[in-house]
Amino acid sequence: GQPLIAGQTVELEAGQEATLTVEPQDQWGRPFPPEISGFFVDDPRSCQGLVTVESSSPTTFRLKAGTERGRCQLRLVAAGNLNLEWAFSLKVASVAHGGYTRGQAEYIATRLYRALLGREPDPEGFRAAVAEIQRNRLGSLLEGMLKSPEFKEKWRGKPPTQFLEQIYQGLLGRPPDSEGVRRYLREVERGHLKGVLADIIHSEEFEEAMLRAEGRTP
Repeated sequence: GQPLIAGQTVELEAGQEATLTVEPQDQWGRPFPPEISGFFVDDPRSCQGLVTVESSSPTTFRLKAGTERGRCQLRLVAAGNLNLEWAFSLKVASVAHGGYTRGQAEYIATRLYRALLGREPDPEGFRAAVAEIQRNRLGSLLEGMLKSPEFKEKWRGKPPTQFLEQIYQGLLGRPPDSEGVRRYLREVERGHLKGVLADIIHSEEFEEAMLRAEGRTP
């Protein structure tokens, strides 16, 4: 609903859809006649892999962000010989940037219980965890779970490799690959568990699975 000025950046969350409507005006603020107001996207491949751009009318475009993050530039060009164009940037950011939906918060809470406690969440703990995530307090939730007596009892005396295996299975549904071991094992050994968990939850792989579960990706 906000006016877009050439050169600005449009920021989308991974999996988000948006509609872009072009309402061209001349230097006196008068709208262009409909017959010369058609636009097309010049080289939409420049955003391939980041954002899908579809034209639903000569002046309306539907944008759908994928799960990969990054930036690209889009250029709208007027049909005919008007020599008019508008260039702007698109940025795809983490889902966490705009806050989690309830479904996403439930997805995260369930997988944290599996990863850290090896069980499904109880109703009371689940409600509290979902509320913390939706308040943008994921860090506080992680600290609380890592300091809980249940967590300490479960992992007392267990090797770091077993913990890393468990959080990968709980959060991503797979064992850690060599890159994951190289990236996180030393951090686990140093006790930097909160940072490892947050990094995985904010990863493209985790967010893609979360969006797929929510029906926002193919």
